[in-house]
Amino acid sequence: MRNMDMLTTSYIRTGAFVGFQELVHELGGNPTSLMKQVGIDQKALDNPDNLISLHANIQIEELAARTTGCDAFGLLWGQRQDLTILGATGLLAKHSPDVDAALKNIIKYMHLHAPGLQIELKVEDEETAYLIPRLRLQKTGTFTQYIDHVLAVAFNVCRCFMGPDWSPEMVCFAHRPPRDQRPFQKLFKSFLAFDADFNGIVFNAEILDKQLTETDPYLADLLINYLKGFDQCPSNDITVQIEKLITSLLRTGNCSIETVSGSLSIDKRTLQRKLKASNTTFQKLLDKVRSTTALNHLTQSDISMSHLAARLGYSEQSAFIRAFQRWFKETPQRWKNRQNNMEI
Repeated sequence: MRNMDMLTTSYIRTGAFVGFQELVHELGGNPTSLMKQVGIDQKALDNPDNLISLHANIQIEELAARTTGCDAFGLLWGQRQDLTILGATGLLAKHSPDVDAALKNIIKYMHLHAPGLQIELKVEDEETAYLIPRLRLQKTGTFTQYIDHVLAVAFNVCRCFMGPDWSPEMVCFAHRPPRDQRPFQKLFKSFLAFDADFNGIVFNAEILDKQLTETDPYLADLLINYLKGFDQCPSNDITVQIEKLITSLLRTGNCSIETVSGSLSIDKRTLQRKLKASNTTFQKLLDKVRSTTALNHLTQSDISMSHLAARLGYSEQSAFIRAFQRWFKETPQRWKNRQNNMEI
């Protein structure tokens, strides 16, 4: 159970869901049903910067593979994605001076896209390079489809820099061989090693020195400054970052301090110390976001109290009403009625 708890504290941008619904439809499946089964709110996909549980992402790939009968689901999904799913990080990589800098920029800011995924670029004997994805989670359940997905995206990203005809020397998979290896061979066009010691792409290190033609140093500097604003902030700025995370996570129903610290890839106690240095606490920030969101909805929409309670991450409407009374000394319905009367 502890392993599962660790798994659910990591999140990923919904920008990573590009192509999912279309692929499931093509394979004869029902994407809406699959999302409901793993607890993904379909509306969350409307904004690529929303956050969803990485565990749900992993679950839905395995579920889609089973229900559609497609062992290569993760691979085919990843094949449809490239640098653009990384948002500003991908744009920074595109405008880096060379392949080495591009990959290192992606690695540096990957935690802004998927905190639970770590990418390592390793060069051995100045001849062979390894691009190795690792889940920063204890192993729980099956990750086969997700790993195939990540390797397919990594391959497409490399081709963005190295050219459409580039192929690595070898692609390694720690899982057993699929029943049908043809989709893998068609995509990678290189030697495939299954039951390997690691998951990763192996290629000639010389390619790292290749200069990129579309580089724009001025734009790259702007993007670096932009991404630094979302990176782990100094203690006096971290409250803004946490408020943004809370806003995104409320709809998931799992917006605890453990969830947020996991999303930031920092220890819970470290987070508490940073907040104390900023003269606040996680509960105060949570109350601030919830109360502000509640007032906005009560003022600007006709959302029901039960739906508003769920939107704020409360399992019971009564819990929301008690919290609102604590914040504003009256019930949300009375507050709304009073505001309506003032407008007449």
